[in-house]
Amino acid sequence: MRRTKIVTVTILLSMLFFTMPFLVVSAKEWEPREPIEIHRGAVNESTKWYDYGISWSSDGEYFAFRCMCEPKLTVVNTDNGKIVFSKNYSPCFDLAALKFSPDGRYLAVGSSKTLEIFNTDGWGLVKNYSAYAYSLSWSPNGRYLAYPATMGGNIGIIDTRNWEISHEFKNKSGIVSWSSDGKYIAYASSGYVGIINALTWNETLLLRLPSMLSVVECLEWSPDSRYLVAGELGGSLQIWNTSTWHIENTVEFAHGIPFSLSWNPNKPILAVGLDSNMLAEDSIPKLYLIDTENWSIEIEMKPINETDLASLNKDPNWINFYSVAWSPDGNSLAVGYKDVIVYTTERGLFEPEETTMLDTYLWAPLAMVMLVAISGGAIWYWKKGRSKTKDKK
Repeated sequence: MRRTKIVTVTILLSMLFFTMPFLVVSAKEWEPREPIEIHRGAVNESTKWYDYGISWSSDGEYFAFRCMCEPKLTVVNTDNGKIVFSKNYSPCFDLAALKFSPDGRYLAVGSSKTLEIFNTDGWGLVKNYSAYAYSLSWSPNGRYLAYPATMGGNIGIIDTRNWEISHEFKNKSGIVSWSSDGKYIAYASSGYVGIINALTWNETLLLRLPSMLSVVECLEWSPDSRYLVAGELGGSLQIWNTSTWHIENTVEFAHGIPFSLSWNPNKPILAVGLDSNMLAEDSIPKLYLIDTENWSIEIEMKPINETDLASLNKDPNWINFYSVAWSPDGNSLAVGYKDVIVYTTERGLFEPEETTMLDTYLWAPLAMVMLVAISGGAIWYWKKGRSKTKDKK
């Protein structure tokens, strides 16, 4: 009886061992987080221009998004997906940026005409500025808010203690990004990225891009402020090491333009949303996850259904963007395209290593041979035990 149990347990453990790799790989798949499949594009079909901006509150309680051509601000509760605040704007408004303050107390919303500050306690309007705010960035302590104040790109710095503009910088920048350690403000202009020292309020550095014609679409600092990443119109990421201020790495994309960047707060992962490139053969917008330890493209995600793919292939005049934003805990990634969807996984994105096609085909027959061998050995061991018992009798 004891030998029978040993044989049974041996076979079961063997089957579990050899099927484990398949179970692990399948557990790595990304699935939409429920109940948040937040929004379906309801934009005028004649424009075919979908561009969602996304921002999480620091505690992950709220999730805000907007659409450029459907000028509406929406804030939902992430626990149940219910809308807690929304505001419609007139068609002439071009909602361009939104960002929660680090303490989650305020939500800044920028457009081609205004910059509005809302208090998340009651969602009342705190302040309204005349601005061309296509980019927003709070200081890590929440004391200041940086934004492009005019179409020419002059940067304004708002002091949140009195909501007055405390500093202004005259340059041609449409994008600003505050470093995670609070020391610097990066801004982008044609051919270079400028650095403002936020401790002295002086412009200290000009970081040259590969070409004077390079146009930066997005800027993002790493959580430890060690790196500054710029996505440029030519289809590449330029990565500066802030200890030397030299370009340390470059990531090239064959198709598409880096439009949105979001660094995972807990893992060395950078999400990159690519705008479609009308000049490329493959003009479908893409979403990549980059391992920032070696600056390699690890995962390509396409959260587009077959219907959308078909329509994209038939109509080359679509203009599509991917906006991306990691949740504060780093476990979920919000993606804005034609829909706004939150994807989540409980496993590490690069754990385990993905199996190659060769591994997949070789593993099954090898596992079967070893399973048969172990099972045969167990049965032989069991029969040998029975024969010894008979001999004793």
